[in-house]
Amino acid sequence: MNLYLKQDTEANAGLFTVYDTCGRVCYRLSGDAQTLGGKMYLYDSNGVEAARVTHMGLAGISRYTIVVAEKERARILQNLASLKTPFRIRGISWRLRGDMALRSFDVVDAEGRVVMSHGRCWESSGECFALEIAEAENAVLCICIAAVIDSSAQAGSAVALPV
Repeated sequence: MNLYLKQDTEANAGLFTVYDTCGRVCYRLSGDAQTLGGKMYLYDSNGVEAARVTHMGLAGISRYTIVVAEKERARILQNLASLKTPFRIRGISWRLRGDMALRSFDVVDAEGRVVMSHGRCWESSGECFALEIAEAENAVLCICIAAVIDSSAQAGSAVALPV
């Protein structure tokens, strides 16, 4: 399954929009920031909440909890002071490999199989991130992981940036 994650840059827009290979909107991410955290919400094309990401901590050292269907699916621990592993996935037997700062990374399972590949690309609507997800049932969780890393790499926390 191939998807494209594009940062929303318009005023009062969300954080990201997710498109399929035909350019149709599949998901939208919006969020709110607070002093010591915030929340991101992933909505499907019908406006139904597909997942929620809760952020606790300060820029650079944080914990993100991903909830899908009212069940905690994974946590992402962020420590930008760690050059080797600035992000770690907990609660599921997946890990990250690659370069998070350049946003060229994979999510792999315990056996080393690629769950999701993530990289920069250029589409007709401009620069975005390409997500190649091995199994469709992992799409929502993979989109949330990608959004956490991309928004954190841009701003130090999960908030939209003016461009």
